[in-house]
Amino acid sequence: MIFHSDAGSLEHGGDLAAARLLFPHAPQPFIDLSTGINPYPYPLPPLGANVFTRLPDSAAQIRLREIAARTYGAPSATHVVRAVDLAVVVNPNNPDGRIITKEKLLALSDDLSGRGGVLALDEAFMEVGPSGASLAGEIHRGNIIVLRSFGKFFGLPGLRLGFALAAPDLAAKLNATLGPWAVSGPAIAVAEQALADHAWIEATRIRLTGAAGKLDRLLAEAKVEVLGGTALFRLVRTCRAHEIFQHLGTAGIIVRTFRERPTWLRFGIPSEPSWDRVRSRLEAYGKLAGTATTP
Repeated sequence: MIFHSDAGSLEHGGDLAAARLLFPHAPQPFIDLSTGINPYPYPLPPLGANVFTRLPDSAAQIRLREIAARTYGAPSATHVVRAVDLAVVVNPNNPDGRIITKEKLLALSDDLSGRGGVLALDEAFMEVGPSGASLAGEIHRGNIIVLRSFGKFFGLPGLRLGFALAAPDLAAKLNATLGPWAVSGPAIAVAEQALADHAWIEATRIRLTGAAGKLDRLLAEAKVEVLGGTALFRLVRTCRAHEIFQHLGTAGIIVRTFRERPTWLRFGIPSEPSWDRVRSRLEAYGKLAGTATTP
C-alpha cells in the first residue's frame, strides 16, 4: 500500500499507524482492505500453557509437516534448497490473480532441469485458486519448490507460518539453515489442527468466493472496473484511483494503491461487521461518479 501525504509514504498493506497519520479524522476502527488476508479467520483452539513455556517439540513439527504435505497435495513431508539457477513464479499472481497453466509451468520445469535449475512457485493464494492448478503434487520431479502461506487463507498472519514443499533430495540443507526451532510452539499447535480441518477449509473457500462476488457487484455499481484478483482480493482499474482512495480513507476504509500503476487499487474482502460501511461509501462514490462530467 502506498500512502501519498505530507506525513510520508508506506509501500505495503496493513500499517494502520500510517493510515491514522494520513486520515487523522477518519472514524475508528479502520476497515483495513489493504491486505489479501481472510477476514473470516480460523477459530483458535485452546492452547495449553506448555506451548508457550517449552521449546517447540520436534515430534510436533514432524506431525505438522506431514499434515501440511497431505493438505497441500504433496507426496512427501521433506524439503530442501540448493544453490542453482532459479526461476520464481507467483501463481496465482498478485495483484491480478492471473493463473499460469500447469502445462506451461511443467514445461518451464523441464527446461530448467536440463541445466540443473529449480522452479520456485509462490502459491500463497492457491487455497482460493482453481482446482488442480497447484504444482504441489509435482515436486517428485526434483526441481520444483512450492511455497505456501498459512496466514493468508486461515486469516492468522500473526503466526508467521509458511511451508516449502519439495522433493526429498532438496531437504536437509533448508532444515539445517532454519535451525531446530524455526516455528513457534503456538503456531505448530494451531496449524496442526487447522490444516487437518478439511470441512472448515472447503466451507471457507465457498464463503470467500461468495464474498468476492458480492464485492464485485458493489464495485460495479460504483462504476469501477474489476480487472481480476482472487477470492481474497479484487483488483480494479480507474483513472480516479487516488480520488477513490481518499474518498474511502476519510471514511476509515483503507485499500492498497500501487506506485507503478497509479490507476490500480486492490480491495481485500471485508469482514462481516464491515460490509455496511464499505457498501455505503461505495454507493456514495457511485452517485458522485454518475454526476461527473469527465471519465
